[in-house]
Amino acid sequence: MVSGGEVQRYLSGVLMLARNDQRGFNYLDLTADGFWRSFTAILYAVPAFALSWLNYRTSYIAAAGDSAATGLGFFLRLAMIDVLNWIVPVIIVALVAAPLGLSAHFGRWVIATNWLSLPFAYLMAIPVALMLLMPGAEPIAVITSLAFFGIAIAIFFRVTRIAFDNDMPVAIGITVGLVVLSFTMTGMLHAAFGLALEPLP
Repeated sequence: MVSGGEVQRYLSGVLMLARNDQRGFNYLDLTADGFWRSFTAILYAVPAFALSWLNYRTSYIAAAGDSAATGLGFFLRLAMIDVLNWIVPVIIVALVAAPLGLSAHFGRWVIATNWLSLPFAYLMAIPVALMLLMPGAEPIAVITSLAFFGIAIAIFFRVTRIAFDNDMPVAIGITVGLVVLSFTMTGMLHAAFGLALEPLP
C-alpha cells in the first residue's frame, strides 16, 4: 500500500503537471514498481466513489421501486463498474501504444493519470454530495458537475500532452477517445450488471 506521505508527493507532482510544469514527473515514482503501485489510487478514491454509489442508489430506487435489491451486491456491482472504467481505458491505450510508437512514454502517462484521477474523483464528488444533502439543489449540482467535468478533461488533456512529449494529435486522440469510451462503457456496464435506471418489469 502506498503511504499517505507518498500520495501527497505524487499529488504535488500531478499538480505541477497540471500547471504545465514537467518537473512534476520528478515527484512521481516512474519505476516499474511505481507503475503498478499507481493503481493504489483506486483504493484512495473509494470514499469519493461511495458518495456516487449512494446517490445512484437513490435514483435506482426511484426508478425501480422500494422493493429493488440495493444491498451489498448492489454496491459491489457499482464498485466493479468504477474499477473497470478506470482500468479498461489503460488496457486499450496499452494495446495501441506499441503500433503507434508510444511505448516509451506510456508508463509515465499511466502513472501520472492514475494519480491525477484521485483528486478528480473527489472533485466530482462535490456536486454528488450536494445532491445527497440538498435534493432541491439538483440543478445547481448538475451545472457544477458539468463545469468540474470540463475542468477535469482540460487538465487530463494537458497532462497527457506533457506525458507524450507535447504530441498534440496523440493527446487529442487519447483524450477524446477515452471520454467517448467512458460514456459508452458506463451505460453498457450498468445495463450488463442490471443497474440501468429503468423501471423493473
